[in-house]
Amino acid sequence: PTIAALATILIVFSTSLLLALEWLRGRQARRAVA
Repeated sequence: PTIAALATILIVFSTSLLLALEWLRGRQARRAVA
């Protein structure tokens, strides 16, 4: 169970990190266009 929990946490963390990077990139692109 510990390995499964760590894997789930790792997946959620990496997914949220990618989403945050995409959001920041979109904000910067919009700011540059505006």
